[in-house]
Amino acid sequence: MGNVRFRFIIILLVILSFACSDLGLTGEIVNFSKSNTSCYDLVSQYRVVNPDLKNKAEGVVLEIALPKNQEKDKCQYSNLVNLEINPFPDQVFVNAKGNRKAKFRLGTLAPGEEKIITVISQYQLKPVDHGLGSLDLEPKRQDLPQEIKIYLQPSPGIESDHPEIIAEAARITEDKTNQLEKAKAVYSFVSTNLNYKMGENANQGALNALRTKEGVCDDYACLMVALLRASGIPARHLTGEEVMEKEKYEERFFTSDGGIILRSEDGRYYPGHAWVEIYFLGRGWVPVDPTSYAAFGSLGKRKVLLTGIDRENKVNYRISWRGPAELKVYNQLIVYEQLRS
Repeated sequence: MGNVRFRFIIILLVILSFACSDLGLTGEIVNFSKSNTSCYDLVSQYRVVNPDLKNKAEGVVLEIALPKNQEKDKCQYSNLVNLEINPFPDQVFVNAKGNRKAKFRLGTLAPGEEKIITVISQYQLKPVDHGLGSLDLEPKRQDLPQEIKIYLQPSPGIESDHPEIIAEAARITEDKTNQLEKAKAVYSFVSTNLNYKMGENANQGALNALRTKEGVCDDYACLMVALLRASGIPARHLTGEEVMEKEKYEERFFTSDGGIILRSEDGRYYPGHAWVEIYFLGRGWVPVDPTSYAAFGSLGKRKVLLTGIDRENKVNYRISWRGPAELKVYNQLIVYEQLRS
């Protein structure tokens, strides 16, 4: 009886391994536990300064981007668990995609005066667990939840309704029979046909990336999302701050209290990252990173602190005021890893 049970377990494991392979979700399947969960504090400070020593600035209003709201749309691998804002904003706006902005009415800044706003975002990061739930490979549009249908529409830099994007999407997916095959074909096309290159074609969106075949992670993500949406597959562009092992940072980016500077007032910075999520009925949002071309269905070894959807928080602050003074806004971003006891 024991041998029969042992053979049954082996056969079941083989079947499950083939099921994972057929789905094309090749990321590592792990058990979410404290041992593989990492926690980070992302501290963003905005310093609003009136350097004019003669003139005051009146009616000062600062609007800043906040990390994406995750109350109804939790990101399992980059979960925002707490948000502290000091001072508390006068207004907070949340749109249909969960992107948030906070507005501060700072009143009058006297000559030489400055005011500081601090946002502390606490994250839990976990490896992606794909699971083995059912996957609808060819869902009908009417079957999609209403809140998902917005991810079939074009948005700034994601020109999924442009004739060139539509034609390229049709060419890439013409011999594919279901949604997963189409998504993997688009992923392969973007990852292998674009050349990662900083310069004038960086951060210019999907159409420019298709025409020039170059760009950075933002352009890779824009093009992939545009091609997927043009193929009738819900997809979204995600942005966030990437955290790496400490030995990968230059010494000048370390703070005296153990933090790592991601963006400083004097111009030092580490670039953030952009990637893609694809929506499958029966599975939900599946992450894909076309820049690294590591694995369809995961971010590989990347650790990211999710901040925004579809490039809507690309400009992280806006300021307005009355008067002849010329205000300056300095933004500093520091990340701290929280050590487990």
